[in-house]
Amino acid sequence: MEDVKSVSAGSFHSLAIKGDGSLWAWGRNMSGQLGDGTTEEKTIPVKIMDDAAAVSAGSTHSLAIKNDGSLWAWGDNSEGQLGDGTMWDNSTPVKIMDGVKAVSAGSSRSFAIKTDGSLWTWGWVGTFGDRTGENNLTPVKIMDDIAAISAAYFQILVIKNDGSLWAWGWNSYGQLGDGTGGGGYYYTTGFDRTGDKLAPVKIMDGVVAVSGGELHSLAVKNDGSLWTWGDNQYGELGDGTFTTYGDNGIEENNDKNIPVKIMDGVKQLDNTSGYIYNQAAVADTIPVEAVVDAPAVKTGDAAMITLVTVIIIAAAGIIIFRKKVLK
Repeated sequence: MEDVKSVSAGSFHSLAIKGDGSLWAWGRNMSGQLGDGTTEEKTIPVKIMDDAAAVSAGSTHSLAIKNDGSLWAWGDNSEGQLGDGTMWDNSTPVKIMDGVKAVSAGSSRSFAIKTDGSLWTWGWVGTFGDRTGENNLTPVKIMDDIAAISAAYFQILVIKNDGSLWAWGWNSYGQLGDGTGGGGYYYTTGFDRTGDKLAPVKIMDGVVAVSGGELHSLAVKNDGSLWTWGDNQYGELGDGTFTTYGDNGIEENNDKNIPVKIMDGVKQLDNTSGYIYNQAAVADTIPVEAVVDAPAVKTGDAAMITLVTVIIIAAAGIIIFRKKVLK
């Protein structure tokens, strides 16, 4: 399609906003996550709504902000992630709240930043929400003074208005970046849960963009430097190493539980919902044709790159798809 200004990719579905504000969806639709009133998958984009300003695709649910600041949700609601007070799936958008400026859909939970900077959450709690231990079927306020958020699969990353980066959630692979956790997984003892955080912890200052993968995290600082940390089994950190596994789990641990600098000159990150192996960075050098296989990407016109599915928005606003199969 053409004239695309933003996209978001979930586990099995994709969403795109065109220049005229129309929202389009395609892919799997078992929970109604496309929002077209059916549960039938679509192999070509279908129009869902008009006047869309921002969108975020979760694992099997979707969130969109309209130009008037209203937030709409649809799809899977098995954990209350739509925020409408029920646990019933919806195959068409339902209005949740007003005054929203940013949104992030995680696996089975949702987050929204209101225009006053307050952060709200709903859906599955786990180690991610308001720390009551119960799922929230409607939005609950948890923080103030928030500028940006990335709701990753196992961790939550937020940037405050002063540029400080904060994180909380699961930390078995060091994906929070606070210097704890990172023990990974061993077949005899299971996951290292010693570094999990139920409340936000400060990670670093001077951050302008952040994105969380399933088990790793990325941040861009105000000097254009790119930093990564967390799981590194497939080289997703981009530091030239990777973690190897043997008969009992981790054999050589190259996961990182503090941020490591990867490169300079980065101006944008892919901040779609976080799933495994994703890496994306936009800089000013190297044409996209030269970097599809790179662990960390510098591109001229590309807006989003992942190692699994490549979604590129060219300068002309045309979406191009490429695939890379992990061996």
